[in-house]
Amino acid sequence: MPTNQHVITIGEVLKVAYTVAYRRMNGTAAWELEEIETIAKHYGESLATVFAEQNSTDEVPGMLVAGPVRVPCFLVPGNASKEPARNSLVAVRLGDQWMVLPATEVGSSQCFDVASVRVVGVGDRRWRIAVLDDDGDEARNLARHFSDRGCEVEAFTRVDDLVPSMRLRPFDGFVIDWMLAEGSAAELVGMIRADDRDCPIAVLTGKIQSDVMIEPAVAEAVSTYKLLFFEKPTRLPIVSAQLLQALAGR
Repeated sequence: MPTNQHVITIGEVLKVAYTVAYRRMNGTAAWELEEIETIAKHYGESLATVFAEQNSTDEVPGMLVAGPVRVPCFLVPGNASKEPARNSLVAVRLGDQWMVLPATEVGSSQCFDVASVRVVGVGDRRWRIAVLDDDGDEARNLARHFSDRGCEVEAFTRVDDLVPSMRLRPFDGFVIDWMLAEGSAAELVGMIRADDRDCPIAVLTGKIQSDVMIEPAVAEAVSTYKLLFFEKPTRLPIVSAQLLQALAGR
């Protein structure tokens, strides 16, 4: 099964887009109570069970594996399970490490029922940023700058390389050169916004003075898609400060 299958399953159960389910699973977006109830019912549990208090002495530390996301947790392992239900979560012990994952991803490993699982906060999670500039040096400089500020960064020089990457594993924020070899980034920005209405997108350009058509196009995009705009040559500390501030406010 693909590593992102669990996120896809959550999206299907909640009837939401992949990116929405992914952000719920990686902790960047809060769960609604109704969503928790829907997921609980899907796995044969009730809200009371989900939020029931457990004796901390019964819990063991583990890792909740949800597609590409790994989140620290505490769990109460149950009895060994030979044929767990396909839509259930099970526990697997690898040495001293407990892992909680969908039953369909266990394979031939011995698994155990999960009496309860409690997710631990992930406040130290790194923001995932995509940088797109058709100038390779510019893309690398931007990526290095955000990496130095503790972000997980991927740099791209072509839209065709960025799109499949963001479909496979969504980004938290974007830094995009407005004028690319393929043309303007307007279509890409619209595509990003269709999947995520709120993620911060910073657009950069150094061609406003040389092309009178760029300014009105950028102004319309900034208004329509709620973009951050910076004119080149950019002051990178200001770009990163505003983008990271926008991320912190989500």
